[in-house]
Amino acid sequence: MADEVTFTGQSGKTWRYWESKPLGTPGGFGGVYEAEGPDGSPMAVKVVRKDRAGGRLDDRLLQREVLIGKRVVESGSGMLLPVIDATDAGDSLLLVMLRAQGVLTSGPMAEAEAVAALVDIATGLQDLHAIAIMHRDLKPANVLRHEDRWKLADFGIARDDEIGTGDPTFRGSGTLPYMAPELWELKSPTVKTDLYAFGCLAFELLNGATPFTGSMSAIRDGHLNQAPPEAPCSDNVLKNLIARLLAKRPEDRPQDARAVVERLSRALVPRTPVQESIARGLGVHAAAQAQADSERLLAQAAKDTHRQQVAQAKADLREIMDDALTDLQAVEPNAALETRGTTGGSFGAVPSFSLIADAVRLRINLWEDMTTDQPVPNDTMVLAGCVVITNRSYSTELNSANLVYEQVGDRLIWQIYKFHSGMVRPERYAFGPFGRTHGFRHSDFFDSQERYFMLHPALHVWSKTVEVLTAETLLDLFKEAVDLRPPDPRTGRWP
Repeated sequence: MADEVTFTGQSGKTWRYWESKPLGTPGGFGGVYEAEGPDGSPMAVKVVRKDRAGGRLDDRLLQREVLIGKRVVESGSGMLLPVIDATDAGDSLLLVMLRAQGVLTSGPMAEAEAVAALVDIATGLQDLHAIAIMHRDLKPANVLRHEDRWKLADFGIARDDEIGTGDPTFRGSGTLPYMAPELWELKSPTVKTDLYAFGCLAFELLNGATPFTGSMSAIRDGHLNQAPPEAPCSDNVLKNLIARLLAKRPEDRPQDARAVVERLSRALVPRTPVQESIARGLGVHAAAQAQADSERLLAQAAKDTHRQQVAQAKADLREIMDDALTDLQAVEPNAALETRGTTGGSFGAVPSFSLIADAVRLRINLWEDMTTDQPVPNDTMVLAGCVVITNRSYSTELNSANLVYEQVGDRLIWQIYKFHSGMVRPERYAFGPFGRTHGFRHSDFFDSQERYFMLHPALHVWSKTVEVLTAETLLDLFKEAVDLRPPDPRTGRWP
C-alpha cells in the first residue's frame, strides 16, 4: 500500500504502520495508527511530531516515553500499556505499542460499570506509582481496553521520580479539566496529583462530563477555588471517595492508589441502614468542608488579587508623580518629590507622596485600610486617598480632591474626584468647604450611603466631577495649591 510506512526500531525489529488507518483522533502530542509486528501481530504506532505551534520539543523529552516504557515493561505489570520499541524518524518519533481493543468513553455509565473500570484504572496507577512514576495526564483518552481490562497508556508527559530537576520536564503540562490545583500553581506533582485526575475521571464516568468545564479561565477557577459538584451516584461510599479525591489540598486526598482500590472494593456492597446513614452523614460533612475550603480559597484569592492591584496602583501613581515632578522642575528646578510609608502602613501611619516647591506642598495620602459600613454593589474601587494642599498664604491643610484607583472599562486607572456643595444652606453642608471644590474625609468617603451616590449619580447635597489622573492633571492640582488663598473673612466665600 502507498501509505505503508516501514521502519526498524531500537530493538532491531522491523515494524510497519498505515497512515490511512488512524486509531482515534490525533492528540496534542501526535496520532496513533494501525500497525503490525514482524510476525504480523496487531500493534499500534504513535507518531509524535517534534515541531508544533509552541516550538520544537526537546529530543530528551520525547525519549522519556521510551525510557519510561522500558521501566514499565520490566515491572511486569499487566495493567499498563507502555511503549515497547521506538525509532527517531528525524521530524518525529515513532513509538510502538500493543494494539488496544478500544478507548474508554467519558460516560455516563451505570455505577457498577464505572466502578469496574475505576478498579482497573486505580490498579494501574498503583502499579505505576510502585515504580516511582506518575502519569501526569490521566484521562479517558489515555485508558485503553486490552485483554478485556482497562489499562493505562500514553506516558508522554509522565514524570519519573528518578529524573533530576536538571533534566527537561513538562512542568505545568496536562489536560485542563483533569489538572489538580497544584499544577495550576506550577507546583511539583506528586502521586496525589494523579489521584485528583482520577477523581475527575471517576466523576466523568458517572456524569458524562468533568467536574469543571467551560473556558480555560473557568476551568482554572473551578479547580483552584470552587467546591466540586456532588458526584451523581447513589452509592454513598463511591460518592464520598470521589469527593475526597477532588479535595483542593493534596493532604486531604487518599494516601495512595492502593487506598483508592481498597475503598472501591467497599462500593456497591450491601450495607445496613445504620451504615448507609453514617456514610450519607459523612458525605454531608465532607461537602460542608469542601464548601468551607472553597470559600476560604476564594477569599484568599481575592486578597492576593487585591494585594497585587494595590502594588500596581502605587507603582502607577509613583510614575505619574515622577512625570509631574519632571514637568514641575522645568519651572522650579528645586522642586522635589517626597515619599513616606509607601511600602505598607495603616490609617494611623498613612503612606503618602508629596510634591514640594518652595512653600507649596501637594500631598497624596493613600488609605490602605479601607472600610465601608456595607459593601456597595458593582464597586470596582481598589485603592483611594485624598489630595491635601497648602502654601505660605494658607498654611491650614485643605483636602482639595480624592484620588481613586478603579476599574474603568478594561483598565485599572487613577482618577480624580472633586466635590462641590449643592443646593443646600452653608450651615447644613458638612462634607467640606462650602462654595469650593474639595475632597472627602476618610469617614465620609467610605460611608456606604455616600459611596453609593458616588457610583450612582443622583440629586444630592453635592455634585461630583471625575477626570483621569495624569502628569498634566496633577500639575493642575499643584496649581490649585499655588493659588490657594483663605476665604474672605467678611463673606466666607473662597476666592
